[in-house]
Amino acid sequence: MRYILLFLLLFYISSKAKEAEDLIELPAEELLVMSLNKISQGKISEAIKNINILIQKVPNFKLAHLIHGDLLTAQSGNLNFFGGLAYKSNPDVVMDFKEEASRRIKNYVRNNRNMLPSINIQLSPKYEYLIYVDVTSSRLLTYKNNNGRLVFNSDHYVTIGKNGFDKKYEGDKRTPIGMYFLKEKIERELPDLYGDGAYRINYPNEYDRLNKYTGSGIWIHGTPSHTYSRAPQSSDGCLVLSNEDLNKISKILNTPNTPIIISNKNLNQTNALIDQKQIILNKIEDWKEHWMKKDFNTYIDFYEKNSMYNHTPYKDWIMRKKKIISKSKNIKIQLSNISIFDYPNINNEMVLVNFDQHYKSDITFNKTNKTQIWIKTNDNWKILYEGTGIK
Repeated sequence: MRYILLFLLLFYISSKAKEAEDLIELPAEELLVMSLNKISQGKISEAIKNINILIQKVPNFKLAHLIHGDLLTAQSGNLNFFGGLAYKSNPDVVMDFKEEASRRIKNYVRNNRNMLPSINIQLSPKYEYLIYVDVTSSRLLTYKNNNGRLVFNSDHYVTIGKNGFDKKYEGDKRTPIGMYFLKEKIERELPDLYGDGAYRINYPNEYDRLNKYTGSGIWIHGTPSHTYSRAPQSSDGCLVLSNEDLNKISKILNTPNTPIIISNKNLNQTNALIDQKQIILNKIEDWKEHWMKKDFNTYIDFYEKNSMYNHTPYKDWIMRKKKIISKSKNIKIQLSNISIFDYPNINNEMVLVNFDQHYKSDITFNKTNKTQIWIKTNDNWKILYEGTGIK
């Protein structure tokens, strides 16, 4: 009987050790959410066990330490509110932790981890990945391009600007809303604030400049060594990931020109998506056909009256364009690698389109990459910006 009891004890100890090993292999955020769920179920002892493993795994996770302190206080029956005694000495910091916990538990656990954002998008083969940031729920999602179809890749908690989103001015400490592209990694040595690396995005882009938005230096970067993560709104406008998450998606971040959509459209909202892709494709085809036909009046009507071409104002550009078209014969245009991206905007529906353009006439021949921003006004799509060059 003694040997049976000893065997059962050893089996129990072994199974608990195996359970702990399995838990420590889980992502830090999953361990945190599990702990928070145990708390909501009143399973304090299990929550303490999970949070202890999380702290062992990530010693600099300050939110985990705060929750651990609350759990120990709760066991004595003296916890009346989140943060306990720490709230009395530093309420703003504790409220930041509370908001982080709330956003993590609300948005990490979803019925369908493979959900796609409700956006219109068509990716050409030259884009291997897409990054989508939902600023309202503090999530950064990555997708792979599978023959033009988005395939879910990963999901991460992200920090945005202290004053929220919709950046317009230098120093406003807001994160921009819009359609951007990743630029190169910053190779120079940076302060510890930026963690394991920093990557530029192309803010201000063409639309931002058109609207005279100011500021620069919007990066995706990591966290300082003394902390695992930052509060949901605590950067100067940059997108901040934990160093762990930054390194997990380093292959994507090191792929220059990866498109990044920064949106205020909450992923948890169920929006009826009106598929505009074919409408836009038809518009682009009509634009091209009227250009080839030298039907200048119809061609130029595709443009907003306040549009820009390579940062040349509309009135200056159309005079030069009219002369070129009138002198040209046998205009032939082919478009390929057409990509369409929803352009998040507070006021109007917009899309950013880019494609490779092959142009030939009796005067000249060229091949260029072209970017257009189309805006919907009065139920009609028109070109607000057009420019050439490789993105």
